[in-house]
Amino acid sequence: MLTNNTTLISTHIARIFPEISELFDSAVYASAMFKAVKPERACYLSCVAAMDARPAETLFIDDAQVNVDGAERAGLAGYLYTGLDALRSFLKEEAGL
Repeated sequence: MLTNNTTLISTHIARIFPEISELFDSAVYASAMFKAVKPERACYLSCVAAMDARPAETLFIDDAQVNVDGAERAGLAGYLYTGLDALRSFLKEEAGL
């Protein structure tokens, strides 16, 4: 999970929103850690590197088109979140998950 919040928020986000830990098996990264913010290319690439992943194998989901566009410019696959049902359908049908 990549957030534009401060590092202080990211260290407490699992406590504030316990359902986050149920959804993600990876860490929460604050863009402040990377000295860049979404939709800057460096923000996405730094986050992907921190996860020891590759941009081409990473799906970025966000409810702001500008952030999805930024992720796609950085080489990630992007998906604009418009609702849970649409996301579930996309993950099942399009992404094969």
